[in-house]
Amino acid sequence: QQWAEEGVENLFHIQDDIQQRVRRLDDDIRDIARSMTVKQRLLGVRERGFAASGASNLVDLKARHIADEIEILRQSQDRLIREREGKAYIAELIESNILEFEEKLKDTRRSFSVRLVYAAD
Repeated sequence: QQWAEEGVENLFHIQDDIQQRVRRLDDDIRDIARSMTVKQRLLGVRERGFAASGASNLVDLKARHIADEIEILRQSQDRLIREREGKAYIAELIESNILEFEEKLKDTRRSFSVRLVYAAD
């Protein structure tokens, strides 16, 4: 019984750690999305300005650099999303294990109580 209770307690700590990590990943994903939006707007402005200048047969190196930065951000965001999904799945498994432990502990206590009643007779 004590082992089961300690196991559940450890799972609660692990679950808290994972949930904190998921929240940090959510924040990081939002930050990247904001950065991408800003860079996409900047890229749009540069491309319109460059096209309006009549130099359409030239390459705007700054725009190309911004586009590369956007792609790097997109890849980072995708990696963080995958990591977040994995952590969320682990958190769900831990929650399931906690519930299972709680049920087994209730069953054990119930069984122990029944044994005490029979032993008292």
